[in-house]
Amino acid sequence: MKKIKQIKTCLELEKAFGITEITLPGKTTRNTKQEFEQFRQTVLKCTKCDLHPTRKTVVFGDGNTLSSIMFVGEAPGEEEDKTGRPFVGKAGQLLREVISEFLPCDQVYIANILKCRPPQNRLPTRTEIGSCLPYLSSQIKFIKPSIICCLGSTATTVLLGKQSVTMGAIRGKSFQSIYGTVFVTYHPSFLVRRGLIDLPIFKNDIKQALIASGMIKR
Repeated sequence: MKKIKQIKTCLELEKAFGITEITLPGKTTRNTKQEFEQFRQTVLKCTKCDLHPTRKTVVFGDGNTLSSIMFVGEAPGEEEDKTGRPFVGKAGQLLREVISEFLPCDQVYIANILKCRPPQNRLPTRTEIGSCLPYLSSQIKFIKPSIICCLGSTATTVLLGKQSVTMGAIRGKSFQSIYGTVFVTYHPSFLVRRGLIDLPIFKNDIKQALIASGMIKR
């Protein structure tokens, strides 16, 4: 029954985003670091969607590939596009500061659904998500995190295979998806836009995600 549900979810993702490379998770051996680096180099040259002519840099992701937790956001912004690193702009600095209250940031892995910046930071299109998601799926399969912490509604809808979500109703909760255990919280840019009034909630969510992953103790 579980396998049937996974197949159904895969088909729903294919229908929603036009993905043709989804594979069900299973017991696979970890690729070597050399293979992962070769994969990264391939992604850095990607021209699969219409974002590649406007990007400056492909933002692959960075951090500890042996981490038990992986943070996944929506897409790179202006600063990320310049530097090639995820979450280094104003919202990204906030995320890194919060994580650093519990453990060094280099102990976690951080990535995005999209690897290239959409112009003017607009929302990703279904075609762009469909082109890029197999890359994230491969990252997840290599890193094998115990917890995937989704930052915001775009990452959450994609990794849970849903058309839409109500963040206020599901943030701070964990769900099972074809990618593993997904923990949901706000995107840090949401906190910045609201003047950080939700910062205590966000900090607690990040703490709970880290505890669930085994990275820190209660």
